[in-house]
Amino acid sequence: MFRHLAIVFAFCLLGSSGLVAHAQSEPSTILQSEAPEAQSSAVPPVAAGTPPPVEAASVESRGTEPQSNTAALEPNAQTPTTTNGNPSEAGVDGVVIGSSTKSDTSVSGIGAKALRPVSRNSISYPLLILFSSVVIALGITTAIARYLTRQPNSSFNPAQLQRFVLRLRAWWTICLFVVFGLVVHRIGIIILFGLISFWAFREFITMTPTRRGDHRALFWSLVVFTPLQYVLIGLGETNWEWKSGEPVDFYGVYSIMIPVYASLFIPARIAMAGDHKRFLERSAQITSGLLICVYALSHVPALLDLDLADSSHNRWTGSSEGLVFFFILISQVADVLQWSWGQIAGKHVVAKEISPSRTWEGCIGGSLSAGLVGAVLYKVTPFQMGEAALISIIIAFVGFAGGMTMSAIKRNRNVQDYGTLVLGHAGVLDRIDTICFSAPVFYHITRFFFSI
Repeated sequence: MFRHLAIVFAFCLLGSSGLVAHAQSEPSTILQSEAPEAQSSAVPPVAAGTPPPVEAASVESRGTEPQSNTAALEPNAQTPTTTNGNPSEAGVDGVVIGSSTKSDTSVSGIGAKALRPVSRNSISYPLLILFSSVVIALGITTAIARYLTRQPNSSFNPAQLQRFVLRLRAWWTICLFVVFGLVVHRIGIIILFGLISFWAFREFITMTPTRRGDHRALFWSLVVFTPLQYVLIGLGETNWEWKSGEPVDFYGVYSIMIPVYASLFIPARIAMAGDHKRFLERSAQITSGLLICVYALSHVPALLDLDLADSSHNRWTGSSEGLVFFFILISQVADVLQWSWGQIAGKHVVAKEISPSRTWEGCIGGSLSAGLVGAVLYKVTPFQMGEAALISIIIAFVGFAGGMTMSAIKRNRNVQDYGTLVLGHAGVLDRIDTICFSAPVFYHITRFFFSI
């Protein structure tokens, strides 16, 4: 059944991506701050004693006469309205109908919210440097790991070494996904995370017991709510407006669709199937899967639509893809650092029955180390060095809690891994558990403190 649902989901997501691409190709409308009367052909009022303005048709018919008439009007001409000393397109009675041509990127002020997002570089120079450094580091680490595996008398545990080699393969797979996202840009990243959400949700549901009465609710969850979440995110950069002229705020829709409407719809649909056995458990399972695998993960591509400024209130013109890559990199590095600190100095296990390898020393040491990594990589973000360090520590702590939560679910279902898709680290959900929990936190911190 899941194979057929995957085919239907792929067609829905690809078809909707065409709709999003078409919507984004439509010409943008004017700012709502433009006065309607500025677009009319009304003639500005002329002061008393000033000669009437020359009509365009009569100017053309008089050959060289317009120069003398224009010179006569120049003493009474008014200077166009300016913003911060820079001229802008003048409207009626000084109403500004165009954007300022000033060169600096300051966005502080009441009118900052009305500005359209500026175009940002898709692939910035710091992002290329960062990605190249990651690839080089992975290549060196892979070569060292393969050399150690070929040594007959290695001091390392062969089983752990082999597992580390397989995990390196999983990281290479993630790098390929990142390259795909950088090449296809925004729509491709949204489709990519939509497919990842679908597969992760599929792994989550496969692990939990379901009944025949849940099939219709699962169909709605996989084929309707999952692609619809990403379609709404894809429509975030379109210039659609209501009849009143107000822009359509898709964030207000996709931020509550699954937590509110899907969470109400799923138990109602299961109840209509007429099966009351373990009703609360079955409803909670599907709803939790949607929240973790789809809603939480969808905040990663939603980062692409944020119009950001730094702490000095200057508009950030960096690469949104770089911000996404920064978040994913910090999440994965923090996971490795927490495990490493736990192996080196771990003495106090957080919850032995849940995850015996996760310790408080590993959590604290790995999170602080992730903060140092984030401080080094702050150039690809709108954050200052200290801000990047603090946000990276928060990402690491929340990711640690997410890993504990997903481990508890596996222990409850008495399974070792969620799936077998990713070679080296079981299923997709095993690889993205920290990302699922930290993505909403990182998104809302960035949106609240750095969004224009």
